[in-house]
Amino acid sequence: MTDCDNSLNRKLRAEKLRYRSLLIGVVGSGAVLAIVIGLAVGLTVRRCNESKDETVRIGILFSTDDESAEGMKEAAMLAADDIRAHREKVPSAADIQVYKGEYDGSPDGALQSFRRLYDQHGVRLFVGPDASAHVARVTEWATLNAPDAVFISPRATSEQLANATNVIRLSMSDHALALALYLKLQNDNVSVIIPVHTEDSYSIALVQKIRDMADGMMDGLTVSTSISYAPGTITNKEEARGPIEDLRNALRSHPDAAVLLVSYSEAKYVLEAANGDSTLLSRMWYTGDSLALREDILSSPEAKESAQTVSLYGLAYVGEGFHSQRRMRKMQKLADRLKRSPPPFAPLAYDAVNLLYDTCQVMRTTDAQMVLAHLTREAEWQNGLSGRLAIDSKRGRSFGHYLHSFVAPTIPDYNKVTVAMTGSWILDGLSQVSHMSDESGQAGGGRRRRDLSNPDMMSMSAVMSSDMSSASVFTKSDVME
Repeated sequence: MTDCDNSLNRKLRAEKLRYRSLLIGVVGSGAVLAIVIGLAVGLTVRRCNESKDETVRIGILFSTDDESAEGMKEAAMLAADDIRAHREKVPSAADIQVYKGEYDGSPDGALQSFRRLYDQHGVRLFVGPDASAHVARVTEWATLNAPDAVFISPRATSEQLANATNVIRLSMSDHALALALYLKLQNDNVSVIIPVHTEDSYSIALVQKIRDMADGMMDGLTVSTSISYAPGTITNKEEARGPIEDLRNALRSHPDAAVLLVSYSEAKYVLEAANGDSTLLSRMWYTGDSLALREDILSSPEAKESAQTVSLYGLAYVGEGFHSQRRMRKMQKLADRLKRSPPPFAPLAYDAVNLLYDTCQVMRTTDAQMVLAHLTREAEWQNGLSGRLAIDSKRGRSFGHYLHSFVAPTIPDYNKVTVAMTGSWILDGLSQVSHMSDESGQAGGGRRRRDLSNPDMMSMSAVMSSDMSSASVFTKSDVME
């Protein structure tokens, strides 16, 4: 073989090796590409399947010693049922699972119930608790020990909760409630008000805000020294006689004074202890949303008689759209489930469940922190059963109406007069509290949070004004249609 042949063979072998390397490279690249594409498709399919099959788990935390809390619990369950009915029409929507966390009506009971749902069922999204003191206890513990838990409380009002970054309140702040109560007292020409209340953060703050308003306005309303008692110290009529005796002495010193009762279930025993005493029952008694519209505090004949005699007058936040047909239809459905009149603020609990679920759907995740980030970032939420769900910078409701009601001296004869009632309470009108900036006349369902003013800067329409007092008298069809 010549040197030329040897040189040619070497060139041929080199070309074959280069071709083989190129072929292997192409095949290898194709295989890698196929693997990458396969993984991407697999991950996409799995993610789609996860988003479809992932269940939104929501815990509801309501006490068992408050009839209104039971109504809100049923409203939350009704919301879950409506979501499941919607899912039958839209199979791609996530499922919902609701876990009940009932407790004994104490802050520690609320915390124990929360920990059970958090630890045993992996729940991270919660509706409730209801009372401000209960929310404060649970959220304070959760901040340190369960930082991935998020709460929406339908009715908590305490502004102390503004420091808790893991809770949103669907009611307005206690500042707004204090303003509504203050203007009602002013409208009724009350010159002196004597507070009787339990020594908890909600009651103390509410009374102090009314006192500050009276001092600042200098319009003739005086808030006298409080008659207070420690939580849990009044469990029967006999234990209520001490505060009642103090109230009797205070009323003797102020013949024109009215009473502001800010308490909870123990109000029943306070009313029982006052029964039959003309010094106590010849005055007007007022209360806030911790007692307004509650039937359980009227469960004994003595308590109910006292409340009827003084026409116990209460204010409670109910959002917007109190007369809307959609709201009334849901309330009728809820009444059928409860076998009695539901609390008018039940729509707040209904909205809380829907708000958590809808946010999970929009964000395509059930991660509680991502849900919270979205809720606190977006001020222009959808209209709920309780109206526009706009939240201020302190994570409380930006605006809405307070429902005025009082215990009926007698149950009206429906054959002669049609009066809007819930249980023993007659509905007596609506008043509206809003941020100053909301009166600018802008239309639309909401505004960006950066446009919302400081929640301490509030205005209020005249209590019982002609355009807001249409809740006082309805026909039955207006109420239950």
